[in-house]
Amino acid sequence: MEIVPVNPYNPENVIPTKASGRISLMQWYAFLGDLGAIAVENCPGNMDRFFYRDNILEGTLCRIMTERLGEDGPFDFLQDNAPIDTAVIVREWFEDHPHINKLAWPANSPDMNPIENVFGLMALEWDPRFERTAEALEAHAREVFAAVQRRPQIFTALSSSMPRRIQALIDAQGGSTKY
Repeated sequence: MEIVPVNPYNPENVIPTKASGRISLMQWYAFLGDLGAIAVENCPGNMDRFFYRDNILEGTLCRIMTERLGEDGPFDFLQDNAPIDTAVIVREWFEDHPHINKLAWPANSPDMNPIENVFGLMALEWDPRFERTAEALEAHAREVFAAVQRRPQIFTALSSSMPRRIQALIDAQGGSTKY
């Protein structure tokens, strides 16, 4: 038996990667109470207030609310206090859409946002395979999200937990809670 040396530099033997080998993906997720998770929107890595207003709020959010809840509203909407969420053009957008009631959000309270629990469940479901392309990473993220979404009781529990979350935050005087 003859052993043939392999040239590791032959293009047939090299797996292409980006310079750093790191691939990232930014997505916006939403769920409507007991209706469950309903939205995933790919975003540029440097999402700004204009993209958020034009693509997320005006595009995805309005479309989903109309499809799921009808056109007239009113709708309650929760978002955190990220700089994009509090930008002047975003506040003006909510003023122009009075049927969407943007709920007050305490500063620095990520534990109050139920979508964080969804992300935690997604992390538990995540298969740590090495994704070599942005397309493969996106497909895997959507696959994991779909697995969580197939358990609607999660979203019912998260929605019904909001009064307890709020009371826990009040009891902790704005400090950390178990949520």
